[in-house]
Amino acid sequence: MIRLLAAGLVFALSAGFAPADDKDKPTAEKFVGLWKLVKSSEDLPKGLEATLEATKDGKFVMKVTFDDNKLEMTGTWKLNGNKLTVEYADGPEKGKKETMEITKLTDDEFATLDEKKKKDEFKRVKK
Repeated sequence: MIRLLAAGLVFALSAGFAPADDKDKPTAEKFVGLWKLVKSSEDLPKGLEATLEATKDGKFVMKVTFDDNKLEMTGTWKLNGNKLTVEYADGPEKGKKETMEITKLTDDEFATLDEKKKKDEFKRVKK
């Protein structure tokens, strides 16, 4: 009887300390949309603006504007758990494949940490 009570107590306690719900995990549905870079741990030139648009078919368009210079890069993306892999199809990064950790992904914000420990934070752009 004591073993049964102890097992019940262990189960009840462990249920209270269960890992976060699946709703807290990054999903493709949350990632799809238009995002604006709002902060980076890398020194970026003042006035630089960057957006990333991820589509549900696994493609992305990144637009970077600085002064009168405009750069647009396209590619593909894939989400596996909290790992985001992007592969550039054109632009100066053509052929480059990069994997980063998504450290935050909500309806309105997402943040990444890349292999070089660079952190980027984005806010969703409302259309």
